Amino acid sequence: MAAKQNKIDTSHKQYGSTCLLSSFAVVGNYFTKTPIHNFFNAYYNIHSQFFQIHGIRFLWPQFGYCQGVYINHFGRQHNLSGYQILCDLHLKSNQKAFQTCRNKFNCENVKIKKGVISKGTFGGKKINEFLECQEKETIINIFLGMKNDSTDKHDLKDFEMHSITVYYDNGFFYHDTNNPTDDKQNILLNNWWDYNRIDECLIYWKK
Repeated sequence: MAAKQNKIDTSHKQYGSTCLLSSFAVVGNYFTKTPIHNFFNAYYNIHSQFFQIHGIRFLWPQFGYCQGVYINHFGRQHNLSGYQILCDLHLKSNQKAFQTCRNKFNCENVKIKKGVISKGTFGGKKINEFLECQEKETIINIFLGMKNDSTDKHDLKDFEMHSITVYYDNGFFYHDTNNPTDDKQNILLNNWWDYNRIDECLIYWKK
């Protein structure tokens, strides 16, 4: 079965530039019911030495700002994208929040070219068909925004360089942790992927 809109958490609002971990945590919560702040706590534990050296304590939600800055710093330091970091946490972390996710759903870091998944388990499959699949629950995280030369009035400019969650529930919808309202109004065009500013994304499907 495809995703269910009523299972998407709408209570979490990101603090600072935390869209990467926030959008992953929305998916983690969807599949496992693990509270979203647990993923931030797990991230703190993984990099606790750095945070403690710099006098940063885990105080929710203020820690979100530090985490958002740090994940970008860590990525530059190790030449990793944010989605590569999150995929590695899903696959390898010994923190309970990520271990629980590993047991409940799959995660792959892939690229989208003109609406088609270009590598991985579903390489060659249209991303819309992946999301519409009735045999498994499927969700993705992706950076979405308007193309500079676009004259389309379907306004997605607010999402430039912003990681959001996209899913299908009798239509394509997005969830934005900057504005976590009821997603019923957040409907996307069928060619929503044409607004993708970054071709990398994370795809998830239930085990």
